[in-house]
Amino acid sequence: MKRLKGIISTLLTAILLLCGKQLYSAENTTQITCTVQSPKDGSLWMGTADKGLLRVGRNGRQIVYNKASGHLSSDKIEALSLEKPAEIIFILDGNGRIYSYNSVQGFAEKNGFPAPVCVMTIDPEGRFHYAATAEKLYSFTSEAAPQELLTLPFAPLKITCGTDESLWIIGENGILQVDKNMHTTAYNGDFSASVSNSKSFEFDTPSQEQPRKKERSQALPWILSAILLLALIAQSVRSATRKNIKPEEKPSPALAPVPAPAPASKPAPKPAPMEPAAPKPSTPKEPVAPRKPAVAKEKPAREGIPEPLSDAAVAELREKLGASPFGEKVLALTEENLANPSFGVEQISEKLGISRIHVNRKLKSETGLSPSFVIKAIRMDQARRLLADGKHNVTQVANTCGFSSASYFSTAFKDYYGISPSDFLEKIE
Repeated sequence: MKRLKGIISTLLTAILLLCGKQLYSAENTTQITCTVQSPKDGSLWMGTADKGLLRVGRNGRQIVYNKASGHLSSDKIEALSLEKPAEIIFILDGNGRIYSYNSVQGFAEKNGFPAPVCVMTIDPEGRFHYAATAEKLYSFTSEAAPQELLTLPFAPLKITCGTDESLWIIGENGILQVDKNMHTTAYNGDFSASVSNSKSFEFDTPSQEQPRKKERSQALPWILSAILLLALIAQSVRSATRKNIKPEEKPSPALAPVPAPAPASKPAPKPAPMEPAAPKPSTPKEPVAPRKPAVAKEKPAREGIPEPLSDAAVAELREKLGASPFGEKVLALTEENLANPSFGVEQISEKLGISRIHVNRKLKSETGLSPSFVIKAIRMDQARRLLADGKHNVTQVANTCGFSSASYFSTAFKDYYGISPSDFLEKIE
């Protein structure tokens, strides 16, 4: 009975927590302002009204870029666009700043606008962008700086491209049409007032029954939870009752009849006795030397462990990393986080704003080494240099180079260089 009460209490707690979580998430949903999909990796980018930029990968992994992460200046995203030839995503945030993103260089701010940008769009073929401030209209690409096209008669609220290569700029009190030759046509008018030649539109007002439906929809999860709880309690009581009832004795199954033995076949005739062969003359056998027990070959102590990089190899690795902006960022992040034991590929991916797969591929193509081994090689080289300096003990070097303890550092150092830190210090002295 006590066990049954414990099961019921656990199920009730779980159901209440689940319902509370569902109601909380329903009440705290955010507004999606714009979306775009990257053709390179298939990820979906969603701009929100107050939660920043959300990236959802094909594997379901979610990454949030916002003001707190340092990638954007505002948590409000106004517009997203994709430049197809370069496969670069452009983001307009709530402070009027435009950022670009690609899988190699990560995030970068698009400079060259003298004032905050109000609206942004891209031509239907995805070649170049249009952006408008409160007074000017600009065009730009990922490789070209913003170029001023014309002065606007009003502050824009929306900008869109037409099918005839024309551009429509919508303001609060007017519309401006710009054709492909930059000729403009203005349509003025106060849209808040009535227009004589326009059709009137009627909107349905919410009736008094709608709030009741809303209340019913909010009460529905609790009703379903109560039904589920009663069903689980009934199932638990039924299973506990079955355990207390002894099973009825079942009659033993009847023995299957044993088949009669098959009639014995006639014995085959015995072969005629053969004459014994003449014995062969025995030759004295040479004494056989006793075999020595096989000795197992010793496996090399560094089997499966990558060879350490020499001073020249580490210098060459640093030179390869410094040859590209991506490699420079990886090298700087690694050197800044040498004392952090948890620093790895995941932290590089988050700092640069690109996926772990692209970090692995990019480092592999530039250095021929995996990111984890690059970090380990730089960390071990720094540890060896500090030991060779003679001014630090093993514990100090372990803490400086991101090892949780001196014993773990000693084991890692010996696995990498084939010698313990204490023996290394003795050889230096």
